Amino acid sequence: MIADLVTVERTRRCGWGLFAREPIPAGTVIDYRCARCRVVCSHEALQREPPERREALLEHTYGTPAGELVLDCSVGRYMNHRCRPNVLEAPAGFDVAVEPIAAGEELACDYRQFHEPGGAAFDCACGAPGCAGRIVCLQPAPPALERAWAQRIGAVMGRLRLPRAFVSGIGPEAERFPVAPDADPAELPLAREPGPAASCAPPGAVAGKDPGK
Repeated sequence: MIADLVTVERTRRCGWGLFAREPIPAGTVIDYRCARCRVVCSHEALQREPPERREALLEHTYGTPAGELVLDCSVGRYMNHRCRPNVLEAPAGFDVAVEPIAAGEELACDYRQFHEPGGAAFDCACGAPGCAGRIVCLQPAPPALERAWAQRIGAVMGRLRLPRAFVSGIGPEAERFPVAPDADPAELPLAREPGPAASCAPPGAVAGKDPGK
């Protein structure tokens, strides 16, 4: 489920991307895995799929430590990678803005936090200072990278804040869920799945979707 603070727009380099509709303070919870997010495949089942299906599944999902591939229930699936991200996944299981994000600025996470089957890799052209060039999503991540993430996340965990609402669904299927003014970020209804799916979702169930339709 994604904070009701973003819009989906075309980027210059990476197709669709998420952009801030308004200024987003550091410490804002951006996205979290809720019960509407779907486990579409296990890492083991993925290896039995044809190459074309494997590529499509990896493009639209993210891996978890439990060996799952998860499809975000919202436009959160359109968040791109950047080697110097402004959004990171906290150990508690939600994504948080680790620096102030200006209105109109693209939100980006670090795909190296994902547990991708076999250590998925791709060439990066994010343009961030110190761009790694070649990204390998392999866990555990290099210790220096883990320390950098922990430092940036730790700097905002003492000032967490929730948006006015979260959104599930895409386009006309989107549904808005207001957040109580006194809601506690520690009480987000994070999904806890019993285990990875034994087989992959049927063709079309994970395909990318034009967020404007």
